[in-house]
Amino acid sequence: MAAISAVVLAGGKSQRLGIDKTLLRLDGVWLLERIVEQLRTLSDDVLVVANEPYKLAPLGVPIVPDQQVGIGPLAGILAGLAATQHQVGLFVACDMPLLNRRLLRYMARLSADVDVVIPRNGSETEPLHSCYSKACVEPIAAVLEQGQRRVIHFFDRVRVRYVDPDEVAAFDPQGLSLFNINRPEDLQRAQLLLRQARQVQGAADPGAGQSARMRTLVIGYGNRDRGDDGVGLDIVQRLRGELGVQPLADGESGLERRGGGIDAVFLPQLVPQLVDLLVDYQQVVFVDAHTRPDVTGLHCAAIQPGSAVAAFAHHLGPAVLLALVERLRRQRIPAFAVSVRAYEMGFEQRLSARTATGVAPAVETILDLIDANTVGWPSDNPGKS
Repeated sequence: MAAISAVVLAGGKSQRLGIDKTLLRLDGVWLLERIVEQLRTLSDDVLVVANEPYKLAPLGVPIVPDQQVGIGPLAGILAGLAATQHQVGLFVACDMPLLNRRLLRYMARLSADVDVVIPRNGSETEPLHSCYSKACVEPIAAVLEQGQRRVIHFFDRVRVRYVDPDEVAAFDPQGLSLFNINRPEDLQRAQLLLRQARQVQGAADPGAGQSARMRTLVIGYGNRDRGDDGVGLDIVQRLRGELGVQPLADGESGLERRGGGIDAVFLPQLVPQLVDLLVDYQQVVFVDAHTRPDVTGLHCAAIQPGSAVAAFAHHLGPAVLLALVERLRRQRIPAFAVSVRAYEMGFEQRLSARTATGVAPAVETILDLIDANTVGWPSDNPGKS
């Protein structure tokens, strides 16, 4: 993942909450300090946009004032982009207590090919949990000059990648990472959610790292003789290297050498006979090329049995296979689809340059999916307690 800056937007007036959000404490912990510590694990360039810097000096990070006070978050984004060291900035609000680092890393990977990466939250978008590149500076300045203040008003001038709810669910099934504190009742809910997360963490005791990972099957599939359609094999081979497992030999599927906590195999296609194989695992990651015209590179999504998550080019897709497992074996297995855009599918055993660039981000995403510490704060977001 390329270097990325991280910016906390803390210039709001907190009118609905009735108290200064920048000074919020949850269970005795300064929320803003916790957020900064989380972002420091993702970036070497963390800063806060706020208009009363003297209050936030103990954070130990640069405090940048809004360039136009009272305009709203769009001015804060502009101020943050002007001060960041890297081309892309990851922006979050100061009132988000349940940030998910895996989701943030995924969004950062998506930012390589676009100017804005923004999640959809139901029918709305979440502009204060998004990535913006410096290519947005001039368009933002232009719309502010025109008196337009909504963040989305400059989107028609830049390249935007929307992160759909099924993508968010792959990393954050409950959608808690987009939860923010706007009203007193939200503050009460945040306290409850944090206590529940700690209880789950204590019960799971995932401190053992590798031993806490769910037993996972990674299935790459496609036609290695059809150019980018074979990207699943490249991803599986690189993943096996990251896991310290021997690469697959020519013509080998990997099914013969299963038995680790994480198994990575490659098949020409998905077949019904895999039903009996899948029930041996706690989760499954399907890896393939996709042909979605609206997604230029990496795509990751949670899969539900029988649902369609991408324009795959194979007859039996992951969702149908999962439906067979549920119907024939009465078992529902958590599953995800990780795919890279295919551009050239001629008769050759070589990836196009554009598809090849998606291999490493895909492997990083898979490793995040199979990470033991996947749920909630503090397990996903360790910090001071």
